[in-house]
Amino acid sequence: MMGQFWYQSLGRMRLFLWLALVVPMVGIVDVAGGISVAQAQGVVNDIRVTGNRRVEPETVRSYLQFSVGDAYDEGAVDRSLRALFATGLFSDVQIYPEGGGVVIVALVENPIISQVVFEGNSEVENDALVSEVRSKPRSIYTRARVQSDVQRILDVYRRQGLFAANVQPQVIELDQNRVNLV
Repeated sequence: MMGQFWYQSLGRMRLFLWLALVVPMVGIVDVAGGISVAQAQGVVNDIRVTGNRRVEPETVRSYLQFSVGDAYDEGAVDRSLRALFATGLFSDVQIYPEGGGVVIVALVENPIISQVVFEGNSEVENDALVSEVRSKPRSIYTRARVQSDVQRILDVYRRQGLFAANVQPQVIELDQNRVNLV
């Protein structure tokens, strides 16, 4: 009985020593790591927008959740990425720090729809399809919108009792970041 008590006490003592010595060291490492990351990223001195063709740099900056003079903050960068993607103007957005307090906002703009054409629709009038789809000439092309339009077209066919309809969208890439939808 006495041996079991001594063994349990020794186990508790080891746990206490481990917690007393190791846990504070982990905290020091985390604090030191946080300080070095903050020092490396520092204050935002300049914001450079790259990859934009149609969208003005100031328009892009208006969606950013940080500005020149702010401390670099990953949370603000994440919120900025979400805000820029939510515009639907961009297919890719990257925000990253560069040396000297410069933050790069690298963009890939979604193309502009030049033309929307319907082919093979002998049972439904073009006007019915045009009024149903959201993709229009001179609007921004997104895959999500085209997928939504495919579903809308299928719904039009189903309302007319045509359940075997098949819709295959085609995207024809043109110059100057434009596309035709067929």
